[in-house]
Amino acid sequence: MDKSFPFHFRADVQGMRGIAVLIVVLYHMGLPFPGGFVGVDVFFVISGFVITGGILKSLHTPEGFSLSEFFRRRVRRLLPALSLVLSVCTLLGILLGPEVSQKVSGRTAVAAVFLNANHYLYRAGGYFQPAVEENFFLHTWSLSVEEQFYLAFPFLLLLGWNLFDRMIGVGQVLAGLVVISFGLCILVAFYPFETVNGQVLSFYSSLTRAWQFGVGSLIAWNLPRLSRSSAIKLNQMLVPLGWLGLLLIFWLSLSGIPEFQYPGYLAILPTAGSALMLVGGIKSPLGVYRFLTWRPLQRLGDLSYSFYLWHWPLIVFAHASFPNSDWAVIALGMCSLLLAWATERYFEGPIRRNSTIQLKWLLPIAVIVPVSCWAIQATIPPTSSDIDQLREMRREYSAIGCDSTIPYKAESKTCRWGDEGRFKLVLLGDSNARQHIPALKSIASTRGVELQVATSSACPFVLNVLPIADGIPKEACRTWVTESINEVLKQRPDVLIVSSAIDGYVSASNWKFVDSGGKVVDLHDAVSQTSKEIEASGVRLVYIAPIPKLYDRDGRATTRFGSRCSWFSFQLFPEVCAPEWSASDPEYLQFDASIYKGPDTNPKIIDLQHTLCKEGKCKSHDGTNWIYHDGGHLSVYGSLFTEGELESQLEAILREEI
Repeated sequence: MDKSFPFHFRADVQGMRGIAVLIVVLYHMGLPFPGGFVGVDVFFVISGFVITGGILKSLHTPEGFSLSEFFRRRVRRLLPALSLVLSVCTLLGILLGPEVSQKVSGRTAVAAVFLNANHYLYRAGGYFQPAVEENFFLHTWSLSVEEQFYLAFPFLLLLGWNLFDRMIGVGQVLAGLVVISFGLCILVAFYPFETVNGQVLSFYSSLTRAWQFGVGSLIAWNLPRLSRSSAIKLNQMLVPLGWLGLLLIFWLSLSGIPEFQYPGYLAILPTAGSALMLVGGIKSPLGVYRFLTWRPLQRLGDLSYSFYLWHWPLIVFAHASFPNSDWAVIALGMCSLLLAWATERYFEGPIRRNSTIQLKWLLPIAVIVPVSCWAIQATIPPTSSDIDQLREMRREYSAIGCDSTIPYKAESKTCRWGDEGRFKLVLLGDSNARQHIPALKSIASTRGVELQVATSSACPFVLNVLPIADGIPKEACRTWVTESINEVLKQRPDVLIVSSAIDGYVSASNWKFVDSGGKVVDLHDAVSQTSKEIEASGVRLVYIAPIPKLYDRDGRATTRFGSRCSWFSFQLFPEVCAPEWSASDPEYLQFDASIYKGPDTNPKIIDLQHTLCKEGKCKSHDGTNWIYHDGGHLSVYGSLFTEGELESQLEAILREEI
């Protein structure tokens, strides 16, 4: 039998857990830790190290490794606290959670119970889905990735141990895992898939994250070499690497990494930092071990699992129930640490240590309870006149339809209204065009003209350029615009109406536009060229200018509207959930109509600002109905509210040209 494997409890690893959870929580609180999300990467590397070390230690004993005992320990360690937090927060979320994310949060909780939250969150995404930060169980994606790793990884190690040459075989399997998974991560993140958001899939998939676990595993596999007496000099040389790894993690958390390019190759940085801390974390007066074993970090590491579980739901509840209060976010974020302490002391710890609690009872209870809480949430939603009106507004908005990646086709039988064969209007654009459908439908009906519509959300309506959003080329969008305009030029409708969130594309830092040679082009020039090509064909072109929007600090339409408020905030702060704003507000972005015009083009523009903003004040709610669906789009009522002005301006434009 081989010598005993040199793996044991390492206090410095517990300190690494403390650092990892701390920077994640500070990042989620909105404090100046823009790269704090790399704490999750630290957890992945630690998990690979600890799990591999434990399994290899067991394989080097006469008793060998027991799969059943391994899974029993995992269930006792992870499931009770997860079940508790999911159950409690699902019920609390009925009153304290954002109204818009009740359904998706409940379903995420169920997916988390069945170790599949990451895949559910990937599939549940979409342009008009609740903003991800509103899902109070969003953070469970990383737990599902870890749990999927725990399910598969023992079998991989046993494969290398039994079918190949024991430790050599294990090393070969681990090396292969790292290479294949990292290659898959890069391929998925950067390959321009037409129907798959590769960056998001790469972020959530356990297959594209396995290499980070594998890096930690390779360090554990290499422990016999690092622990030999002949390696003392080597170990002393590794001491600076531990400090380098720690500084790298702190630097990443403070300086940030572009999220839209993550994980990809950038994930090498936090993974390397974590690996350096593990390798350099030897007991030395000068090593990082001394810092990582600092008592507060140790205690934070002890509570890291429960702290991670509690912190995100409470932060979401703070945003939804105390809108615009940073202090509430910080206070509830800190409360999650107290809940973590109570959970570990009175619930998680006792269950883990009590061998009389049988798994055959623990497992079904831990699954049934949160699923039952989800059923309660789904069948007994909170209600009030404000929330009922909000839900009805959202249902009406979803029913507008006509959002598709299929380009405009004149022969299409969908998204067409009015009297076919008479005067024809065609509406094209992104979601800013979609919001005008109710008003234009009504105009087409009363005037006896034909209206055809095609919209594609988050797709800038510009020709001959490739839009790039969050670092991802939108090839499908370019195709949609090109083919839609070609169809318009072929069919020659009486009027082409275009509406697009040009103001948002200009102000948001995550968008850029490149020509066929890859050179970044000015959006003003691209819009002007698009107008010129359409007008040259003889088609009458009319733009509907972007509506007044309320913007956040990143140049995106704010989410500070009723859908993001909780039942609790509607009772206490109704005015915050239905904001008003004016052109003097710093968050308001004044639209510049000159972006549509160029030296050789002068398209007609319909501007609804004065209809929506009386006496310089823009209202999201008029006291009876919601005018805005969110910070950047009108509700159905809001669209119909502009019908008279839209019809009047359109009629005046057409009268000018006759």
